[in-house]
Amino acid sequence: MGCRDRTTRRGAIGLRDGHFTVPLLAVLSIVGACLVRPVVAQDPLACGEPVAGFVSGEQVDVYRTTLAAGTVGFLQGSFVSGDGGDTLRIRVTGRGVDVETCSNVAFLDSQGGPLTIEVSPCFGGSGGDYLLNLAVISSSQDHCGFPLRCGATPDGIGLTELGEVDSFQLTGVAGGEIALRIDDADGREGAYLLRVFDPRGEQLTRVCSDQVTFSTTSAARYTVLVSACGGLTLGDYRLERFDETCPRGPVITTMAMLDRGAYVAPIDYDDFGRPVYESSGSGTVVVEGRVGASFRAVGEEALAIGSLPDFQAIVSRPLGDGNPAVCDQPERGGVAATTPFGFRGDPVSIERINDFGCRVDDGTGQAVGRRDPLTSCEDSSFFDFLDPTTDIQFCAQLPRAAAFPPGDTVLAARIRDLDGVLGAVREMIVRVPEATVPTVTPTPVPPTATPTRTRTPRPTTPPATRPPGPCTCDCNMSGRVRISELTRCVRIALGSLSIAECRAGDRDDDGNVAIGELVEGVNNALVGCPPKPVDDLLSAR
Repeated sequence: MGCRDRTTRRGAIGLRDGHFTVPLLAVLSIVGACLVRPVVAQDPLACGEPVAGFVSGEQVDVYRTTLAAGTVGFLQGSFVSGDGGDTLRIRVTGRGVDVETCSNVAFLDSQGGPLTIEVSPCFGGSGGDYLLNLAVISSSQDHCGFPLRCGATPDGIGLTELGEVDSFQLTGVAGGEIALRIDDADGREGAYLLRVFDPRGEQLTRVCSDQVTFSTTSAARYTVLVSACGGLTLGDYRLERFDETCPRGPVITTMAMLDRGAYVAPIDYDDFGRPVYESSGSGTVVVEGRVGASFRAVGEEALAIGSLPDFQAIVSRPLGDGNPAVCDQPERGGVAATTPFGFRGDPVSIERINDFGCRVDDGTGQAVGRRDPLTSCEDSSFFDFLDPTTDIQFCAQLPRAAAFPPGDTVLAARIRDLDGVLGAVREMIVRVPEATVPTVTPTPVPPTATPTRTRTPRPTTPPATRPPGPCTCDCNMSGRVRISELTRCVRIALGSLSIAECRAGDRDDDGNVAIGELVEGVNNALVGCPPKPVDDLLSAR
């Protein structure tokens, strides 16, 4: 496992009869390659994939990347540990490129070919752990931004690493304006820094605000970068886009699957930015919405036989037996697929929409949305909808007779306001694994977007297979142990660093990092941190 390999490997280190089975020599052999980092190390740096490292004093970390000619790149590095006053020196060299900065940020115009990136503390600073991000901010084949269409980004988007920068791409409107709104899951205002770049990579705006509006001159690709404002913070957020081409009706704030009444985070995103939820097939689909640009209240009807209701949902593959009968008994009948996939107003499509709408239940047996958070279909003790800005929640109960089939099924939804104005369509994928049935990925009228990296959302619950306890060598208390933190623990054990550099490595509080604590740190790095004790979780609320 390389120094920056972020893949989790389980079972490599464990306990036997209450004693650790790995001696100090084995511990040092695991992290030895990270202890002595030669200046000429050539670690790859990819667009949209941040890397973590540790530098101090005169140490220099070196990365390499390749960008096409004419591509404008953006580099941001941030120290996530240390005394808080250090900045990161970034130098980029390559054909026609020689950029050096001590501002944590560097812009580069690639002439094509390989680029070398050096990072080190500025002005002889003490250094520490850092995160380095690369994004492409011009209309280039190397662009890796997450697609940003009308409406809201899917659930699970957020800053998952201290110092992370999220990248989004959108198609401009010639001679128009685009408005962006960002909502923090924890209700913080001004928590995010928004940067917007035009297709040439020129910065249009840089502001710590929950809303921003900018003019567009072409239908080419624009870039939006999101990072923490004024500090190192984590959090989930929703980014919304509005312009003159977007539907003005209600915004879908949440679209997800519930498992036994509890929210289940998406396991992945496809190339078009749609979240992928893994499911047994049956369960509850929840769709939440709020007032859109029309500023009219959200409609609540999910069933309107013979016409279109306020809440409209379709599926790309049959649910259950696919029986086309509308409102057949939920215990016996399924829902037919809409083919070709898309919203239409013909009689057959209307029947499909109403058949799904029959599964919506407000808790009293009525096919309408829930406006009171106290009646939320999520089994939560916080008495709130999944998204705190939500005005209404639609809960569709899908028993086995109307379950999703094995493979991938796309579910699309939209909501209209009380004046009949529709909002943007939102889509998600429900994946039902079955070993004997090959997974089929449907291609129903995919949104126009450039394939992008997949994002793995931050886990919402700790692993249940380990007993609760502190996370040894988690120096920055982030809930995970990085190689740089493990390296720090080893240096403390060898006497080359003070215990103040990582007090989390001294589990027994004796002023030293002992062999047992090193082994615990390695185990945490490979397997993951143990869950927090119940008392800690309660106090965190």
